[in-house]
Order: sequence, then structure tokens, then C-alpha cells
Amino acid sequence: MFKRFAIFILTLTLVLFYSCSSDPAKPEEETQDVHVCGHLLEGPAYSINAFSSKQAALDAATANAENLLQNRLHTRYDLSLPQNGDNYEGWLAYKPIKPEAGDGDFVLYSTKSHSEMQITIQPSDAETLIAPEHIWDHSDDCELVKFKAVYPLEAAKTYVLHFQSETHTSVSVLLPRYAGEEDHDH
Repeated sequence: MFKRFAIFILTLTLVLFYSCSSDPAKPEEETQDVHVCGHLLEGPAYSINAFSSKQAALDAATANAENLLQNRLHTRYDLSLPQNGDNYEGWLAYKPIKPEAGDGDFVLYSTKSHSEMQITIQPSDAETLIAPEHIWDHSDDCELVKFKAVYPLEAAKTYVLHFQSETHTSVSVLLPRYAGEEDHDH
């Protein structure tokens, strides 16, 4: 009798443990990469033609704010690159926006790998390239992400992004506000 009771209690404990440990009503917390993947798939999306020179990108951004990437929150940018000889390359002005004053680590996600599309960032008023603090050649959580890099950028300062490829005429990128950004309302 005691043996049957012990088996019953053990079975009941195991059933309760497994049923409570994976509550289907409570989804697992999504990673930033999973969140980005949703935006890469579903948008919102904004198409823009990259400019043929750094100066053209800066002039266009000064003339019309629509030509300045200001990280429209969680927006996929579909960039078209002009041909330059045997390559495709283009420049876009970018101004990081952060909800509170200060600088931060800004993340760039790309649907092309670094070998397919070279992406560099530099301040608008200098020729020095900004070195990324971290680079990933893929995402474990999103197969669309082929390149991810974290850059130390100053909020509200204008930068120029340079895209260059031997074979690709376009790329999609996503620029969340900053690394570690909390969730938001869509």
C-alpha cells in the first residue's frame, strides 16, 4: 500500500512539475534579435535610394529630413545602391536618436553578410571610421540577420553610413535605437 502511495505521489509531482514549468499561456521572453526579425519580415519598411557620394548624402539630408535616417523606431530600411564602376555603393546620413540625453551603443542589423556588403560608419565632419565594439556574422535567433554590429555613437550627432558591394544592388538594414533598448508599443 505504501509503495503504491509513494509511486502515486512521485507521479503526481512529476506531472505537476512538467505542466507548470512550460506554461503555454505565458510565452518565453523574446530576444532583441527575434524582435528585429519580426520587423525585417513585416516592417514597417521605408525604401530609400542611397546617394553616390558622402557629400551628396549630407546635402540631401540637410535639404530634406526624409533623406536622413533618424531611426524611425523599429523600421526596416530597404536601400538601393547606385552603380559605381564595377561595384554598387552608396552613402546615407544617419542621426541616432535616444529617448534620453546621452550617448550609447547603437546596433546595426543587415540582411547581407559582411563579405556580401561592406558597411562602414564615420562622423559627418571627419574621415575617421567608427570601429564597431562587437560584430556577429549571424544571429542564432533570426536567420535573416547576416551581420550585426554595435557601434559607440553619440546621440543627435550626424554620421554617414557607406554601403559597398561587388554584386548586390540593395540591402535591408534595421537600426534599433540603442543596444539593450526596452520593449515598446507598436
